[in-house]
Amino acid sequence: MAKKISNTDRYDHTPSEIMGMLQNIDYLTEKYTALGDIQFDIVEQQATDGNYVVQIDREVEANLPDFVKKFKETNEMSQTENWTVDGDGWSCEMTIDASPAKITGKQKVTPVGEKQSDWKVEMEIKVGVPLVGGKVEKAIAEESMKQFGLEYQFNQQWLASNS
Repeated sequence: MAKKISNTDRYDHTPSEIMGMLQNIDYLTEKYTALGDIQFDIVEQQATDGNYVVQIDREVEANLPDFVKKFKETNEMSQTENWTVDGDGWSCEMTIDASPAKITGKQKVTPVGEKQSDWKVEMEIKVGVPLVGGKVEKAIAEESMKQFGLEYQFNQQWLASNS
């Protein structure tokens, strides 16, 4: 069974301003450093007219239940996002491979009025481990919701300083 989560944040910036942030190498470097990643590597970053692809390999603390930490104190993951223009906003298909978890999802940045945007993230978390998979999915979902809040705070600060 998989765990589904979603989050929507409101920004006082246009979708174009948000995408400008996402495509900025300094933003990516500062964000993953601020979020406490142990290590990260921007494997691919490619922007073309109406499309943006980024792949980042990350090593993070495994903020999971103790029974999982016995086996793995850190977690290595490969995160790929494929953004495309969607009307006045942007849409994204994303995958995160973080053995034993596989996370798939969608993101959408849509305009709200002339100078605001909503950034919605929907994810499905699957852990293919018998008996404990559901507990691990729940823990990943809780940690992901915390990360959404931290990323939102970081993004707000970054946009205020760099717009």
